[in-house]
Amino acid sequence: MTILETQKLPRPTPGETLHPGVEPLFRLLGMWDPFLDCGFHRHRGIWRENEEGQRVFELYGRNATGPWMGFQVDRAQLEKIFRDRVVDLGGKVEIISRLDSARCPNSAVAGVSANHHHFHAPFVLDGTGRHAWLAGKLNLVAEKSNRPQRVRFGWTEETMPELDGQPLFRQRFDGWDWRAPLGDGRCAWTELRYNSETSGIDYSWRIHRECAGPGYFLLGDAACLMDPSAANGVLRALLSGVYAVHLVVGIEKDAINRHDAALEYKRWMGEMFDHALGLWRTTLPHLKQAV
Repeated sequence: MTILETQKLPRPTPGETLHPGVEPLFRLLGMWDPFLDCGFHRHRGIWRENEEGQRVFELYGRNATGPWMGFQVDRAQLEKIFRDRVVDLGGKVEIISRLDSARCPNSAVAGVSANHHHFHAPFVLDGTGRHAWLAGKLNLVAEKSNRPQRVRFGWTEETMPELDGQPLFRQRFDGWDWRAPLGDGRCAWTELRYNSETSGIDYSWRIHRECAGPGYFLLGDAACLMDPSAANGVLRALLSGVYAVHLVVGIEKDAINRHDAALEYKRWMGEMFDHALGLWRTTLPHLKQAV
């Protein structure tokens, strides 16, 4: 296995808020202990505030050992844990300046070209996020929502002690705001607005229905982009990677053929997207006719 990275270090981001559901996945991947060793700030639930300013606290849940705890993680540290684990398992991480093209002999993806070098592979898994690099190279057409929405993010020195170290999701008629204490005197913030005039990153709902095909799988946001308030992005990306690898192993063991594996992945990703979009429309009835 070879991971191609286009940068040595991740660009500055406010980090990621991880749902407690990452724990079984990190344990499965053999990453749980180094993940805990980072000492990331933890939270037991989320404050939710409606358009009228009414605020309630929602626990993630609990079991016999205590409350379920989420994490606010640093992106650079998280990516280092992933890279180290790849190397531990015998894989390679190649740092490249740019990806050039997909190699598609006989109409099937069989690797990529980067830095004037050909990387051959029986399967290419695209984890390029919202950029969906491989989808662009394959001319895949995305199915898009007609409701534009844009996201901005950053950090603030505002500590918001009233949150007691727990993140806040504030619903607005024109979008939502997110504040997540980092545990070091700062808060990460994200703002999403339902229009195309606001500055920021285009984060409108979209899905590549052909998110799997001959020799390729699109993972996470590369396959489908959802409103972050309706989907646990990191958890979804992890699940998509685990499922894609599960199908690849099935193909190699002759437990499933390539065509059926691609159909299954597209079904799985499509149902997840459609279910999340349906719930989002139901939860936000004032947007129902506009999405």
